[in-house]
Amino acid sequence: MRLNKSSQTSLPLLCSTFAIFVPREDKTRRADFGCYVSFVNRRGAWRFFCRRCWCLGYVLIMKKTLIIFLSLTAVFVLALAVLIALNGKAELHLALTHGYLERVGSREVNDVFFKYLTEMGAWVPFVIAALLLLWRVKEGLYLLVSEGVTALMVYPLKRLFAEPRPKLFFQEAMPDVTLHSVEGVSMHLHNSFPSGHTATVFCAMLCLSVICRKRPWLSVLFFLIAVLTGYSRIYLSQHFANDVLAGTIVGTVAALLCTWWYTKWRGRWTDYSVVEKLRRNR
Repeated sequence: MRLNKSSQTSLPLLCSTFAIFVPREDKTRRADFGCYVSFVNRRGAWRFFCRRCWCLGYVLIMKKTLIIFLSLTAVFVLALAVLIALNGKAELHLALTHGYLERVGSREVNDVFFKYLTEMGAWVPFVIAALLLLWRVKEGLYLLVSEGVTALMVYPLKRLFAEPRPKLFFQEAMPDVTLHSVEGVSMHLHNSFPSGHTATVFCAMLCLSVICRKRPWLSVLFFLIAVLTGYSRIYLSQHFANDVLAGTIVGTVAALLCTWWYTKWRGRWTDYSVVEKLRRNR
């Protein structure tokens, strides 16, 4: 059978599309495509397709924990955005602090719990990164670089918006309202938007979900830690709900950008720990 010029041009493209779904064991069906299927599978578009989609497939297929964490984060962001849209800034803050304490009642326990949990968005991720360096350099650098990118995104935004924190806001707008305070926690006044602690913890927990991708249930635990840490910033009257929302988005975006780099980096020296690397250099 002879093919005209248009058929000869379009047939390789058709074969390359259909060849993906043709199993290797089915030699009868593969023989019908002749040299075109062989070209596609061995030298042509199949290799090109695999190389271009490697990063996307590695993230979306191999990392189920990443999908779980991002899905939960999307639900959290949507729910918090609805609360912010339906309530005023001050009213929502009082409901999440005074209203919460009135329902729970155990103020002392909550004060201690959130006082120390909020450190998950401060120095704890950097300690975890240092420990990861002792395990594998690649994972430690992944977390450190992600936190660095988060900081580069958060602090310019803080300076740009220069929003007052709850203490200063209520002193000026509602001086009769007394905010909930925790002993040993100093309440800041400026640069409220976005929440740096929230951005840091969401970035760290997403990175840990990627690193621990063989245990999908850990992504749920990491998400709960991130959400509770974000709420601790509201409980301690350090941030408003919209600050936490923005911090969640910034931290997640920063971690996703570094996850793309993490999936493509193929340095051999990063597969060792710092201790192993020092031993090999001796």
